[in-house]
Amino acid sequence: MTTMTRDEALAIAANMTFPTRPFIDGAYRPALEPAPNASIHPAPGEALAQIEGGGVAAQNAAVASAKAALGSAV
Repeated sequence: MTTMTRDEALAIAANMTFPTRPFIDGAYRPALEPAPNASIHPAPGEALAQIEGGGVAAQNAAVASAKAALGSAV
């Protein structure tokens, strides 16, 4: 079993990146709205990331994609 120190874990975490675009229809898509939305960590109330275009247009696109994928099941 490999262990690491807290400082080693923090150094790794500091260099991590995550996708910030909406994931719709099996791929990360360009933002549909110009303003990003903050993803907030609930404990300290700090912003973890700015998520691109997760507004109504992105939600509608995701719902349309899900309905198309499920076909007659919905």
